[in-house]
Amino acid sequence: MTLLPQHGAPAYDVSWTLEREMVFYALAAAIVPFGGVRALALTLAGLAVLGWQLGNPWSFHLVSTTQADFLAGVLVFLGSGVFRNIGSAVPIATGLVLLTYTRSHDFPFATPICMAIALVGMVNLRLPWHRQPFRLLVLAGDASYSIYLLHYIVFLIAAMASVRLGFTLPTWVCEPFRFAAIAACCLISYLTWRVIERPMIRLGDQLSRTRSVKVQPA
Repeated sequence: MTLLPQHGAPAYDVSWTLEREMVFYALAAAIVPFGGVRALALTLAGLAVLGWQLGNPWSFHLVSTTQADFLAGVLVFLGSGVFRNIGSAVPIATGLVLLTYTRSHDFPFATPICMAIALVGMVNLRLPWHRQPFRLLVLAGDASYSIYLLHYIVFLIAAMASVRLGFTLPTWVCEPFRFAAIAACCLISYLTWRVIERPMIRLGDQLSRTRSVKVQPA
């Protein structure tokens, strides 16, 4: 229920982005089977421009400039064959430099454009992901959804603990405590990914396969 579009503050603070994701998934499910990914891109572009022109009116997050964020990823996907020859260093550097520039020289849809350019480089990035320390980055990516959901709770508890301990601990402990909270968030999120997310994903896959078999004509 917390993922449904709400007019105002969500029940759980960080779910404001997830509400918009649900709208995107609904659009993709409704458009891609009939018009393909290009039709989805055109729809997202139209909704983003319309949201910009109308000032993001309440429309269950449908007419919104946020659609440009999803459009960025869709366009990178569509152009993956062409972008493969660009490499990683140039687009990553270009995207980050342009993003820095837009902090003082903003323009419409600046962030999605910059992030799309950087994403091209990230997709093309070739590193030994199976080796350390890159393996840790892969694990963090696997648990990224849990990290996003749980970081608010972990940091809230850490903040409450720091207030209680603040009268007895020296000030130099502040930064180590901060990094310990981040490490705890990653560890807890990794465990929830293994114990909750992965089994639920497997269950969803099994249910969808069972359903697809049942609806197949004889």
